[in-house]
Amino acid sequence: MAKQFSDFSFCGKRISDLLNIKYISVEYDSDPSKSLGLERDMQKGESTRYRIEPNYFYDTWSAPLEFDLHILKDTCKYQTQAEMEITKSELREITRWLTSSHYPEWIRFSDEDGNLEGWRYKGWISNIETFVAYGTVYGLKLHFKCTTSFAWTDVITNSCACTTYKNMLVKNDGDDLNDYSYPTIRIHPTKDEEIFICNESDYTLLENGKISVASDDVFNAMRY
Repeated sequence: MAKQFSDFSFCGKRISDLLNIKYISVEYDSDPSKSLGLERDMQKGESTRYRIEPNYFYDTWSAPLEFDLHILKDTCKYQTQAEMEITKSELREITRWLTSSHYPEWIRFSDEDGNLEGWRYKGWISNIETFVAYGTVYGLKLHFKCTTSFAWTDVITNSCACTTYKNMLVKNDGDDLNDYSYPTIRIHPTKDEEIFICNESDYTLLENGKISVASDDVFNAMRY
């Protein structure tokens, strides 16, 4: 099933910027199925005559997310068959834009109402096919293959100032419920002091209060 959109950006360029040609999103195929890219394989050890069931270690995504982008010229702007044709120069402009990168890149879509979606995908255009009628190219099928089975949000930045101690919640809105989402922490100190960081997701709170010790051995005081 083809993904519907009004515009998309890839490698720093939007499809709406190409040669001032207005392209629209369509669907050439009638397949109603949607690929979620959630197929997984289990990493396991070898089984023997003494170990009938092998050891299981983890799983990996074996079929990342893929989707098609079907485009043709806007039928409201181009009326005749000659105007609807995608010329060789127009085809070259599209293909060299989408295939010049040899590494995964970000792609981001605007929905059918023109609103920018709140997530983006990372991957590459793995194939470009033409939609031909009577020997003339009228449309293109762009196949996008993602590096993962999930989309990405924009970078979430949380800032706080601390003089003594402070609790800060880093919320994980990801779809993987059993794993951590480790943040990148940048500390900009204003004086030469010690910093202690505790992950509240991993500890059991026995008593809440402020540590006050006369000695310099603060770490040992925190243990008790």
